[in-house]
Amino acid sequence: MMPGACGDGVDPSVVSYLEEGYKKLQSDPKCKSLLKRHLTKDVLEKLKNKKTSFGSTLKDVVQSGVENLDSGVGVYAPDAEAYSVFADLFDPIIEEYHGGFKRTDRHPPCTLGDASEFGDVDPEGKYVVSTRIRCGRSLRKFPFNPNMTEGHYKEMEDLVSGTLKGMTGELKGTFYPLTGMTKEVQQQLIDDHFLFKEGDRFLQKANACRYWPTGRGIFHNDSKTFLVWVGEEDHMRIISMQKGGSIREVYGRLVKAVNEIEKRMEFSHDDRLGFLTFCPTNLGTTIRASVHIKLPRLSAGGQEALQRVADRFQLQVRGSAGEHSEAVGGLYDISNKERMGLTEFEAVGKMYRGIAELIKMEKALERGVDPEVVKYVEDGFAKLQASDSCHSLLKKHLTKEVVDRLKNLSTPSFGSTLKDVIQSGVENLDSGVGVYAPDAEAYSVFADLFDPIIEEYHGGFKRTDRHPPCTLGDASEFGDVDPEGKYVVSTRIRCGRSLRKFPFNPNMTEGHYKEMEDLVSGTLKGMTGELKGTFYPLTGMTKEVQQQLIDDHFLFKEGDRFLQKANACRYWPTGRGIFHNDSKTFLVWVGEEDHMRIISMQKGGSIREVYGRLVKAVNEIEKRMEFSHDDRLGFLTFCPTNLGTTIRASVHIKLPRLSAGGQEALQRVADRFQLQVRGSAGEHSEAVGGLYDISNKERMGLTEFEAVGKMYRGIGELIKMEKALERGVDPEVVKYVEDGFAKLQASDSCHSLLKKHLTKEVVDRLKNLSTPSFGSTLKDVIQSGVENLDSGVGVYAPDAEAYSVFADLFDPIIEEYHGGFKRTDRHPPCTLGDASEFGDVDPEGKYVVSTRIRCGRSLRKFPFNPNMTEGHYKEMEDLVSGTLKGMTGELKGTFYPLTGMTKEVQQQLIDDHFLFKEGDRFLQKANACRYWPTGRGIFHNDSKTFLVWVGEEDHMRIISMQKGGSIREVYGRLVKAVNEIEKRMEFSHDDRLGFLTFCPTNLGTTIRASVHIKLPRLSAGGQEALQRVADRFQLQVRGSAGEHSEAVGGLYDISNKERMGLTEFEAVGKMYRGIGELIKMEKALERGVDPEVVKYVEDGFAKLQASDSCHSLLKKHLTKEVVDRLKNLSTPSFGSTLKDVIQSGVENLDSGVGVYAPDAEAYSVFADLFDPIIEEYHGGFKRTDRHPPCTLGDASEFGDVDPEGKYVVSTRIRCGRSLRKFPFNPNMTEGHYKEMEDLVSGTLKGMTGELKGTFYPLTGMTKEVQQQLIDDHFLFKEGDRFLQKANACRYWPTGRGIFHNDSKTFLVWVGEEDHMRIISMQKGGSIREVYGRLVKAVNEIEKRMEFSHDDRLGFLTFCPTNLGTTIRASVHIKLPRLSAGGQEALQRVADRFQLQVRGSAGEHSEAVGGLYDISNKERMGLTEFEAVGKMYRGIGELIKMEKALERGVDPEVVKYVEDGFAKLQASDSCHSLLKKHLTKEVVDRLKNLSTPSFGSTLKDVIQSGVENLDSGVGVYAPDAEAYSVFADLFDPIIEEYHGGFKRTDRHPPCTLGDASEFGDVDPEGKYVVSTRIRCGRSLRKFPFNPNMTEGHYKEMEDLVSGTLKGMTGELKGTFYPLTGMTKEVQQQLIDDHFLFKEGDRFLQKANACRYWPTGRGIFHNDSKTFLVWVGEEDHMRIISMQKGGSIREVYGRLVKAVNEIEKRMEFSHDDRLGFLTFCPTNLGTTIRASVHIKLPRLSAGGQEALQRVADRFQLQVRGSAGEHSEAVGGLYDISNKERMGLTEFEAVGKMYRGIGELIKMEKELEAK
Repeated sequence: MMPGACGDGVDPSVVSYLEEGYKKLQSDPKCKSLLKRHLTKDVLEKLKNKKTSFGSTLKDVVQSGVENLDSGVGVYAPDAEAYSVFADLFDPIIEEYHGGFKRTDRHPPCTLGDASEFGDVDPEGKYVVSTRIRCGRSLRKFPFNPNMTEGHYKEMEDLVSGTLKGMTGELKGTFYPLTGMTKEVQQQLIDDHFLFKEGDRFLQKANACRYWPTGRGIFHNDSKTFLVWVGEEDHMRIISMQKGGSIREVYGRLVKAVNEIEKRMEFSHDDRLGFLTFCPTNLGTTIRASVHIKLPRLSAGGQEALQRVADRFQLQVRGSAGEHSEAVGGLYDISNKERMGLTEFEAVGKMYRGIAELIKMEKALERGVDPEVVKYVEDGFAKLQASDSCHSLLKKHLTKEVVDRLKNLSTPSFGSTLKDVIQSGVENLDSGVGVYAPDAEAYSVFADLFDPIIEEYHGGFKRTDRHPPCTLGDASEFGDVDPEGKYVVSTRIRCGRSLRKFPFNPNMTEGHYKEMEDLVSGTLKGMTGELKGTFYPLTGMTKEVQQQLIDDHFLFKEGDRFLQKANACRYWPTGRGIFHNDSKTFLVWVGEEDHMRIISMQKGGSIREVYGRLVKAVNEIEKRMEFSHDDRLGFLTFCPTNLGTTIRASVHIKLPRLSAGGQEALQRVADRFQLQVRGSAGEHSEAVGGLYDISNKERMGLTEFEAVGKMYRGIGELIKMEKALERGVDPEVVKYVEDGFAKLQASDSCHSLLKKHLTKEVVDRLKNLSTPSFGSTLKDVIQSGVENLDSGVGVYAPDAEAYSVFADLFDPIIEEYHGGFKRTDRHPPCTLGDASEFGDVDPEGKYVVSTRIRCGRSLRKFPFNPNMTEGHYKEMEDLVSGTLKGMTGELKGTFYPLTGMTKEVQQQLIDDHFLFKEGDRFLQKANACRYWPTGRGIFHNDSKTFLVWVGEEDHMRIISMQKGGSIREVYGRLVKAVNEIEKRMEFSHDDRLGFLTFCPTNLGTTIRASVHIKLPRLSAGGQEALQRVADRFQLQVRGSAGEHSEAVGGLYDISNKERMGLTEFEAVGKMYRGIGELIKMEKALERGVDPEVVKYVEDGFAKLQASDSCHSLLKKHLTKEVVDRLKNLSTPSFGSTLKDVIQSGVENLDSGVGVYAPDAEAYSVFADLFDPIIEEYHGGFKRTDRHPPCTLGDASEFGDVDPEGKYVVSTRIRCGRSLRKFPFNPNMTEGHYKEMEDLVSGTLKGMTGELKGTFYPLTGMTKEVQQQLIDDHFLFKEGDRFLQKANACRYWPTGRGIFHNDSKTFLVWVGEEDHMRIISMQKGGSIREVYGRLVKAVNEIEKRMEFSHDDRLGFLTFCPTNLGTTIRASVHIKLPRLSAGGQEALQRVADRFQLQVRGSAGEHSEAVGGLYDISNKERMGLTEFEAVGKMYRGIGELIKMEKALERGVDPEVVKYVEDGFAKLQASDSCHSLLKKHLTKEVVDRLKNLSTPSFGSTLKDVIQSGVENLDSGVGVYAPDAEAYSVFADLFDPIIEEYHGGFKRTDRHPPCTLGDASEFGDVDPEGKYVVSTRIRCGRSLRKFPFNPNMTEGHYKEMEDLVSGTLKGMTGELKGTFYPLTGMTKEVQQQLIDDHFLFKEGDRFLQKANACRYWPTGRGIFHNDSKTFLVWVGEEDHMRIISMQKGGSIREVYGRLVKAVNEIEKRMEFSHDDRLGFLTFCPTNLGTTIRASVHIKLPRLSAGGQEALQRVADRFQLQVRGSAGEHSEAVGGLYDISNKERMGLTEFEAVGKMYRGIGELIKMEKELEAK
């Protein structure tokens, strides 16, 4: 009988076991075995009835893993045939375990090799204690253990023992059978590590221990260096071992033994899998080659740190006693990782070389590093961190932790240090990367720095990734990318190569350079054919020849400053040179950055020839020299940016139309093809004559052939697009687009995404474009949305290329529709997954009427519908119908073409929801219905559960559906169908966007997974109420017939919302789990709520509303409507009700919040109450917001906030964690508490290092000990009255306890309010240490327990105030001067930094002895790292302010302030805001304060207003800090001036918006004379004017003028400094309203005009429509202006200018106040948008009358020359009033709309 045949069949009880076992595996969340992962329903069905010739079944394979759910693998092969019969299970497990060994791979033949090629890895005997190499062997003659009979065991023992007894020489020894062996002898052999124990539980359950001890035994030679275990897991385990590190001897002995044994016995071997073993983890070579070794310095950071280093050499680190053990006495077991896909000799060789490298590294550590080098590294780190202008990857990834780990390391062979790696980046702060590898070993030794830099630079190439083997491929597969020679000027492909024989440049000696030059030049001189040429050494080359070669782009210059500082240019020009062939198409640079840069180039675009020549050259060179290569990183280079392929394949190309918008616009298009655009001369250069250098972006993670291929295909696409532009677009089409834009903008009823994102700028960029292959235009994209103004989206892609050509429109629409999918994001690869992981979402059949899952597919062979010809439709119909007719099994069915179908049959199919209607008006206007019904049709299977619509919106819509809720069956059928269809047809797919569809809403997975469902109770409040609940699960609710329909008979269509950015399996999974949750909630509603509970809720509501003293958030948000919606609800799992949520707040009317979540589900069920409370408490966190993923960050980025130890007494940071396994306290049973205590205490008892400590349960703790711990602030009290009333204290003290470490700096409270409160604390202000300890603890705990977490709310806690990060980071601090006015005064200052001030003992307590508790306010909407960072920086600012107070204020200054106050109060003519808000109380509070950095006082703030009693405002901010220090004066002035902007308000983020949304406010040119929009900007680098030194002014002028001189296009102009300007020129510019006057008396008295005219100047563009005033009132006043009323043009110019300037300079900005300016009236947006306008009728009553009208539109009216001037000739200046609390775009919009209204009113008056 053939293996796998059913024979007599498989016993039904076995099949039953398998089916139950499958369920057991899938239902256990803790089981993570490879068995669980790969035993899919499909695999089970295929294999459950199969047997091997020994009668082994799938049960025999999986039983051990089913019975031991903690197995890592979970399968054994009961006999050799099992690997074939059950390959569908074994193969994917083998692939995953053995690092990608695929079912198509073949293990190489056995090659034991020559052991003498190895030596002693540790001849000194200092590191390696012992060496052990073993292999397993099965005998072909016998089955594996489960099928061995007692007779087999006896026969095998005789055979093996007989063979072993015949060993001679050093292998000679004795066989000891277990049968008859005494227990004492057996135990002694086990203790000596010579003998195995009886099979463990994993082997027991695999039936591998039968007839024990028959047939088992051990053989060892006389010297105990050679062992054979017989009959344990495998038939034989052959072991060679000895003290020390002689791999030669140990492996030589093993080889000798294996060869001897094999002469007498045949081993079980498979051509594909190698040597066969019982466990699949040992297949292949079966070799485990290991040493016991001590590496104290390398392992100082523990096993995890040692493993990170060992990973580089594919080595595995274990503790002394093997897996999951500790390293006793620092002794580690290190072995080879790989067993399959390499030979035995190679496996041992990897261990040999890897151990040698580790020993070299250990020795390097022993040698140590020069203290001066360490100091350089530490100073360099500080320099990088202190620099605001440095943005290198070095700065980002060189954390304090990394510095401390690496600063004492050096490379083994050359002693290179971290200084050598970072020096270039430290000395050149403008570096982009900032690191170089001084030698090849540096990539391993300094991997903790290189790896994250490589990952970020090379697009996510992780430390666990492996670069593919070098694959140069066949260049003839490429062609000429531009055969016409019209676009590509030249092609150049280069690669770098380092020679293994030499170090990298910094370690090259002069001798090395000479030897390398001889070797390389000799090799190159031997080139023949087209590669034949001449080598030109730089040594002796004349300057003229050298410069000529450089000018011709043939020769490199001497290393730039980056290479110089990396020590890469020593002994120049020794060893450097250039080789080129006779035709100058092949070059090799020698000794520049890398040892060799090999270059092939020529005129034109023949990639075939250029790449072919490079391949030939590389192959020839490699025959003579060995390159430096790493299995993980590819070819090694000096700079990590060149690693991997090292390939840069580029063309010099002219694409005048595509690049018309400049390099940035061309890069946007090139991004689609992963291409990089540079100027003619490379990076940071301009495109001279329109010539661009375009190359591949990617170098790592793909082959050389693939890298060149990406460039080849990408350039081909760009040329196609350029040609399309050349063809041009019909002027009628352009006119349609422009008219369509106007139509969209003019429509008030249109709210489509098309309208929103089709800006004027986008129209102008795209209106003349067309797709290369089909000539589709922007009209084709937008026509449907223009003709159907009620469209939601409004665009379609007429062909696949449209997504690239019209990306500037599609990308923002895709981003908005698909939930933030950005143009830089990439959709994941198609992953249909295993449908059997789903079940029936409604097995009772009570709620789900039917399930339907569909996906769309376009065929790559055809365009989308608008471009389909009649011939295309017919061909597509033939192809698709032919494919579908070939379906078998449950997919078998019939295709019905629409052509020839009667109207009656067609209508019947439509009514049955089987057939689509002829395209609706949206599709009609998109030209998607041509040639109807040609090419359209429907296929359905016989049972009508599988359909394919052909030729409707997409080429195919593939649908699986059936009655009921079996997601497994419906999705399984869809997966099967898609896979079958894809075997015969290629789908249209994009690496970034996923599957391409006609409508962009369907991109990505294209999956819509839906159910028709009835949820009468959940939907009692209508579709909107049901949608609010569904939002929690990212589900979309529609009516019975889809979008915009009603729910007929209460039947809703609910589906997944997300289609992009997740896999198909994840999309269906979201629907599956979400529907499951909704059904659980519906069931909870059915159970109903006790009438007594409902009554309590209603009475509680009345009690809250009746109480005048209650001000809780509960009272505010528990409205009658909310009560009625929620009073009958309960949570599905625990039946928690609204009473449980609100009881604490009802019984404690003084609660601040008043609600608790009795379980995690409560946040969803009672969302209508929780969400508004969360929003208010957590600073505006809306129900549509999502808390960011947990990001603990790097604690070493913080320091000690008070290194003097003068202010901060102690620091404490805590977080709360709930365990997913348990409910919250009110629903915890006594059993839960006990189980939780065991789990948590067990975990905490396993803490090591500084976290090591003791757990103290409350149960059994004496009252005295308990009270003492409470008094010491270590232990919590029994729940307070708020928790008591929330039922959170049941079964006290069961399950409660405290853990603290030995030094009492780390605590965990167990079972108090949350399951765990994790706390780190210590004396002093070292945030780094306290937070670092917390991070370490959280990470350790999370390895062992799963926390309760929600994608939207973050970590879930009992009290909603702790949601999100759950972080409270606080200090106990004394700030006697800042807090002199009490806690309220201190809180006012702290508010500026989003800090919360409490008394010494926390909330509602006093500050005993002036000690305050100050912490972060925000917990949601930011990461953990950001939350702690806010506290860190805020406390730093408070300490700076305290220090300023300590310095004190000059008594003369105080006297001026007091006299100034009296002067203001005595003046009847003064009406300034200063006079109004400078009260005696404010004077007393602020008169002794000064700003920390500049010492500015209250005098500096008020002097101008005191000396100018006619001031309107009267205050200025002498520096940015003044807004915080003198907030008690500034805040009320800001509130009054800026229309109620309170101290608790926050100005919105800068949003300049899209200027094209505005138009010309006066297109007739009848009313508006001119428009002017300006904004002010201060530079963060400089103080405000009163504190500017003369040096500051000069530096600022240089910086600003340099930036402005770099403006291009319409912004290009000239800077005119005031210094040296004649009075006449100055006055003329002032009279022309171009230049400011020297500061007026208000600014003079504010000390803002010092050192005049130094540092002042004006810039204006050539057309005088763009100005920048420098150094007047603010550092810059940026102005855009022109004649007429085109707000679009004026504001658009301003936006462009601000964006350009901000690229080069950082502006002074505050999270609360917006952009900071000298005068508080300009804060916020700083925008003043104004027109000069004549409105003779409206202004007939004068300026006051006009102002009354303008007030309606929040506009301010001034005279012609500004404030306090008259309207000369009836000309008024009208501008926006508001600057704060709205965005820049909104501010300009208010002016735009307001002026429009005034002009309308003027016209109406004219008409009368």
